[in-house]
Amino acid sequence: MNDSLMIIWPLLFLGVIAFFWFNKNQSNEKPDNSQKDVTLPLRLQAYERMTLFLERLKLENLVMRQPIDALSIMEFQGAILSDIRSELNHNIAQQIYISHDTWELITHATNITMAEINTAFGASKDLGSAREVAKFVLQNQGGESAKAISLALEQLKKEAQKLF
Repeated sequence: MNDSLMIIWPLLFLGVIAFFWFNKNQSNEKPDNSQKDVTLPLRLQAYERMTLFLERLKLENLVMRQPIDALSIMEFQGAILSDIRSELNHNIAQQIYISHDTWELITHATNITMAEINTAFGASKDLGSAREVAKFVLQNQGGESAKAISLALEQLKKEAQKLF
């Protein structure tokens, strides 16, 4: 009897420890609703900020935000491109909260828009003022940037709707 107690007590003790350890690890694997409560507003804010970025990326909005009459053509082009880079850099951390595919669409739209701006400014170098260049850019925009921006906006909306 004494020998059997010497074997049973350590096994019972190890069994209790294993039971509590297993339950503790299993509870850590369950999703924590408080964590979801914290990240949901951050994700929504990321979708809002990137939607605003894409709206500001549209050529008509980029052109209208500049003091056209106070800039030379080169300054005008530089100001627009600088605004785009600055806006993207300001929102770069938002990629944590949105999918990789959506972020790729946003950066693609950004790159297409910048290329379209450079092409339009190159084609309008013979015009006399930044105001004339602005008119030329708006009248002759190729539409590729508008399509890329629209696609990225649509993807952002779909992704945000999955949260609800």
